[in-house]
Amino acid sequence: MRYVWLAIIAISLVPVAGAVVLLNPLVLFTIGVSAWRERLVRLYPYRWWIAFAVGVCAFSTAVYSIRWG
Repeated sequence: MRYVWLAIIAISLVPVAGAVVLLNPLVLFTIGVSAWRERLVRLYPYRWWIAFAVGVCAFSTAVYSIRWG
């Protein structure tokens, strides 16, 4: 069961990491303001999916830490 929780954490971290990378200020300076703004606009339809992934990641990390910390 321990590896199931680790798999859930890993799978839910993928969209969270993608959003965090895009929100990093260095990305703004690297790709430019217009390209950065365009990428943020493309994420708008997926905002609830990203929020759900953050919640799943937080919950599964908390369960894993409590049980096998």
